[in-house]
Amino acid sequence: MDDIKKERYIKLLHQNAAAFIASISTRVSLITVTKVTLSKGEKKAQIHVSVYPEVEEVKALAFLERHVYEMRDYLKEHMRVGFLPLIRFAIDEGEKARQKFDKLLREEKGGASDSGAV
Repeated sequence: MDDIKKERYIKLLHQNAAAFIASISTRVSLITVTKVTLSKGEKKAQIHVSVYPEVEEVKALAFLERHVYEMRDYLKEHMRVGFLPLIRFAIDEGEKARQKFDKLLREEKGGASDSGAV
């Protein structure tokens, strides 16, 4: 698969996975698809998600794994592709690190402006 088709396929997989998760979500936690990665042979896809609140991550991953076959059926119906890769879910650790970094920056800015006032 060339790079343009691969990127289009990843984008389509991302959009449809997000739509499916939104449709089955129990609203106990917010599950957001952050990115999708494909293995070299495009036989495996890893869907990276972020979960809010963080304490619900384990439950959210278990929820998604329980619905993986329903997701495959949904993707087959909505993507109309010949082959669907094996789907796995993972917490997006990069997104978690970015959120922590943003929080630290906000705290630093808040602390710096408060200490400057006389």
